[in-house]
Amino acid sequence: MRSQKKSKLRYDQVSVVVFDESVSIEEKDRALDWVLKRGARTPKVVEVREHYSGLADERILASLLNSTTLLVTRDRPFHNAVLARGYRSLIFHGEVTTDRPLPGIRPKEIPSRKPEELEEGILYHPPAVPLRPFLMPTSERELKTLSTRRRRIRNHFGACRI
Repeated sequence: MRSQKKSKLRYDQVSVVVFDESVSIEEKDRALDWVLKRGARTPKVVEVREHYSGLADERILASLLNSTTLLVTRDRPFHNAVLARGYRSLIFHGEVTTDRPLPGIRPKEIPSRKPEELEEGILYHPPAVPLRPFLMPTSERELKTLSTRRRRIRNHFGACRI
């Protein structure tokens, strides 16, 4: 019972949830439910994949995260780096969802910079690719299948080197 109070106190100030590119659609729904159950009041959603595709972790830390945001990711070292900086982060690891540092995972070494020190102080906006939504997988299972195919193709052609 006591830990629920801690969670509610911690999440009642979350006004923005930032979803990293690695998060699937199903995980987005799970994350929003998780945050709402812990006291957040309908936070604004920012999807890196849609609005800032290709944005580096350094820029996500400097430009999108603050004391009222929550990052949702599947990148374990990035999750630990965000927590080490004092921000909130939520990670999905199999069926487990946690906002605590993952043991045995070293945080990514990301140099701390102010937003104005980053190239021109603006976020990266790649050219729009109309086919992207049709080519990129929409579920975790499809993404895993695509990764497996790509790995097998790389191994096949990499093995042919003399």
